[in-house]
Amino acid sequence: MEHRVRSATRISLAVFALTSLLLAAFWSPVGAETQGENAAHDQYAGETGSPAASLTSENGPAAHPRREHPHRKDPLTHLINHRTNHLSLAENAGTNAASARQPSKEKIEAKKRHIRRVIVRLRKEARAGRFTAPPATGGTPRGFARQMRIAHHQIAAYPVRNLPPRAYLHLYKKAAREYGFGRDWYILAAIGKIESDHGRNMGPSSAGALGPMQFLPSTWRLYGIDGNHDGVANIMDPRDAIPSAARYLRLNGAPRHWYRAIYAYNHAGWYVEKVLTVAHHYRELSER
Repeated sequence: MEHRVRSATRISLAVFALTSLLLAAFWSPVGAETQGENAAHDQYAGETGSPAASLTSENGPAAHPRREHPHRKDPLTHLINHRTNHLSLAENAGTNAASARQPSKEKIEAKKRHIRRVIVRLRKEARAGRFTAPPATGGTPRGFARQMRIAHHQIAAYPVRNLPPRAYLHLYKKAAREYGFGRDWYILAAIGKIESDHGRNMGPSSAGALGPMQFLPSTWRLYGIDGNHDGVANIMDPRDAIPSAARYLRLNGAPRHWYRAIYAYNHAGWYVEKVLTVAHHYRELSER
């Protein structure tokens, strides 16, 4: 009898050990991935006051490079329209009425061709030196060290506690009103989505851009403003960065010349198309 009890105990322990190993093997990659994402996010989620040296190194990026998360839900979507959880209405039209409001394929293609013709013209203007303002973002890794030197020594680049999506939405609308394009706030929001996913990834980018609107420090030095009137124009603070982006867009043509203003922000044709696409989806959501 005692022998059978010992045998049953050994079997139970073996089964428990095997189950533990299987669970560890199954869950450990998920845990590692989650910890990695949290570490990348938390690096910029501290209180205001840490020096820029805690963000970056002048010799290379200390943080993970800026990257997109294609399966992550947009944090503004449910705030703009609580009836949908998807950004793209064109692909996720849930009713016949919603589908009826969508433009025809011919109109969509005609609009794309028009945008591309405008982009060709803007590229020619850029090559001819007609864009006098430096781009707000973009650039190449060759300029990274210079941007980090500027971030360390010439501007304020202090991490702040990140704001919730509702606060970002308020800042986009408020800054757009202040700079004369209140009805087009969704373009400013689209830039915030593309650049940092509304503060989820604050950089630095491979070119050295920082903050929720991913300004290059060299451009921030010229265009950054103290949006929340705390005495500091902080590239990492959305309360400064979002109105600074609105100001930059206004000074470069918005709202009369949106294509030009967006191209000035980042000298890339694909960028103009992407901003306009995301902005269109935000506007459609807000009008449902």
